Amino acid sequence: MSLARRSVEVGAVAAALALTAWALLADAGWYERHVVPARCLTGSTAGWQIVRAFALAVAAALAFWVRPRLGRAVAGTAGRDLAATAGGIAIALVAALGAGEIILRRVQWDDVIANPDVVKTVSDPRLGWRIVPSQTLDYTAGGIAYKMAIGADGTRVAAPGAAIDWTAPTFVVSGESIAMGQGLDWADTFGAQIGKALGLQVVNLGAPAYGNDQADLRLGEVLDRLSQPKVVLVVFAPIQLRRNISPARPRLTLEGGQLVATPAATGFAAWRLARLLRDEPYHDDEALAVTRTVLLATEKTIRAHGAEPLFLITNYGPPCADPNPPSLERLFAGLPKVRVDIRGEDALGPEDPHPNPGAARRIAAEVLKALSSPSRPPRNSGSR
Repeated sequence: MSLARRSVEVGAVAAALALTAWALLADAGWYERHVVPARCLTGSTAGWQIVRAFALAVAAALAFWVRPRLGRAVAGTAGRDLAATAGGIAIALVAALGAGEIILRRVQWDDVIANPDVVKTVSDPRLGWRIVPSQTLDYTAGGIAYKMAIGADGTRVAAPGAAIDWTAPTFVVSGESIAMGQGLDWADTFGAQIGKALGLQVVNLGAPAYGNDQADLRLGEVLDRLSQPKVVLVVFAPIQLRRNISPARPRLTLEGGQLVATPAATGFAAWRLARLLRDEPYHDDEALAVTRTVLLATEKTIRAHGAEPLFLITNYGPPCADPNPPSLERLFAGLPKVRVDIRGEDALGPEDPHPNPGAARRIAAEVLKALSSPSRPPRNSGSR
């Protein structure tokens, strides 16, 4: 047997063995941890089991059908022809990668500034983007018209012209578009309802598509200006895990266990293909480690300003099926939290999974219940 044929057949067997080992090890737990974007199962794993079975079938085909045929083909081909074939394959791969990058750059992932469906934002070197101050918008979400007013400080306010009283006792809402109350009039947002029940001024810092690091940095800016922050509600949705490691914007990364401000990626690291390879379909535990550190830092910042923190765990899209998924247990261990799941009937509509007015009322009720609990930190309510 020639060296070329032996090398090809050994390579085919090695690939088959690796694929078999992966198929056997990649159970539902592996799938939840390394494939599901939210890091928690939201439905059946039947489709994943089909993927594993297909991988075993491909491994068998490689070992028993492709290997001998590929070996005979290589053995009967001149070395020059083999080199030409290999060169052609390499050129085709490079062309495919180039075409793939072009296609992916036409896909909007998290370029919020260019998204016309959300409140107007402007680029920011520290946060990635900020809400443009002093704007009033009329929107339609889920077939329902609503208004949104943004004050001079870039926060959502009750009405045009309203301003923050920096000396008043205050309830702060921090997070992304769920926290902002996308699709809801001010009075229907859970932030406004909670603030009214507590008798506190409401400062709503929600911003579209924010990661937890962006929300943390923005919260720190505002807490430094408030004289009497009393309660801070930090909204978390599993979709933020993917946002938290996005190289497309300035972000916080971990270096030696410490959070470090990192600029947006440049060069090959900024390619969409590079991000695809590191985050889809497989991802490691980087997002969980970064997010956990950010959440701990957020709690520390809130307490340092004399306020009481509470983390609201909810969802944008299907909720976690497990009432205590390992990912959320790891992220929020020891932190004051309340979980409220948003299901299909709780959304604004089939195309917009933001909470509708009824869901916002339920969130407000659960948050108030957690805040009034005699045991601190509040337990995970697991509200469904």
